Amino acid sequence: MHLKVCKPEETMEKQLEHCGKELEELVQALAMYRNNPDMKHRAEVMFEAMDTITCLWTFIAMEFSRSEIEAGIEFINNKNYVRHYLLEQGEDD
Repeated sequence: MHLKVCKPEETMEKQLEHCGKELEELVQALAMYRNNPDMKHRAEVMFEAMDTITCLWTFIAMEFSRSEIEAGIEFINNKNYVRHYLLEQGEDD
């Protein structure tokens, strides 16, 4: 999966506000899907979730270098491994 960074807002605060709006759209899309669980509404949930991810990815890219982001990804993956949150984590891990 590779979502591309978009043109950011002027400040990190404004970008984070934009992320909040995207999250609200996701919540609304999910509510519409729950009321009418057809394929169109299901797709809208996925698209709004991806919009939210892209917005947050843009927020991260505004401030942090590639090496910082890679280190952050490794940190979060390790933390989630220790907490047994990973889907691919086996019972023996």
